[in-house]
Amino acid sequence: MANGETFELVIYDASVPTFYHTGSPIAGWMPIVGGGNIPAFLLQTFLLDQVYVPFPVELSRFIGLKLENEIKLEWTTESEVNNSHFEVEHSLNGHNFEMIGKIQGSGNSQSTIEYSFIDESPNIGLNYYRLKQVDFDGQFEYSKVITVNFDRKNSDDLEVFPNPTSAFADILLPESLTDRETVITLHDFAGREVLRRKEQPSNSVRLELEGLPAGYYTINVRSGNETFIKPLVIQ
Repeated sequence: MANGETFELVIYDASVPTFYHTGSPIAGWMPIVGGGNIPAFLLQTFLLDQVYVPFPVELSRFIGLKLENEIKLEWTTESEVNNSHFEVEHSLNGHNFEMIGKIQGSGNSQSTIEYSFIDESPNIGLNYYRLKQVDFDGQFEYSKVITVNFDRKNSDDLEVFPNPTSAFADILLPESLTDRETVITLHDFAGREVLRRKEQPSNSVRLELEGLPAGYYTINVRSGNETFIKPLVIQ
C-alpha cells in the first residue's frame, strides 16, 4: 500500500458489539452498527501499525553524463527502507526497456548515499535510462526516465592533457568555441562542483588542480547551448 493511499478499514469491537470503519487515514471514524467512539486501544493500534507506510527509497537525484566513449549514470538516495538493489534499464525509444546492469542497494539507511553506473556501449544518438528499485520482498518501483544524447564527435573535439594528472590540466577547446566566452566547471565523482572558471575567447585553458583530492572528475565546458564533457583523473 503506498503512502497516502485511500483505503477502507473495518474493525469489529466484540464488547459493544459494533463495527467501525474509516475512509482515509485518520479521517473521522464512523460506526456501522451501534454508537459511540472507537475504543482508544484500537485507535492506538491503527496509529502505530497502519498509518505511516514509507516509500522504500527516497531518490533525490538521477542524472546522466556523456563521457568520451561511454555514459555515466549517477543517482543519490536520502533514505532507504528494505532496499535490495537497483536495476539499470536502457531504451532506444523510451518505451521498450531492457536491463543493462545491477547495483546493490544499502538495505536500510537514513543517510545520503551516492550510486553510479557506466554504460560502456551507449547508442549513437538519444539514450533513455530509468532505475528499477527492488525491495528484498520483490516489490519494486521505477524512477523517472532521463535521456542522454550521445555523439562521439562532440567529446572528441575537446582534449584534456595530461590525463591522469596531479597539478594542472590543459584544455584544448573545440574550434567552435575558440571565438566565444566559455564557462568551465570541474565536478567530483559525486557530481559536486569543485571549480568554476569563466574564460574569454581562447583555444586553450589551463586548470590549476593543486589541493584537490585524488579521484575521478569530469570537466564541463559550456558556451551558449553547447556543452562538452571530458573525464579527468587526479592522482
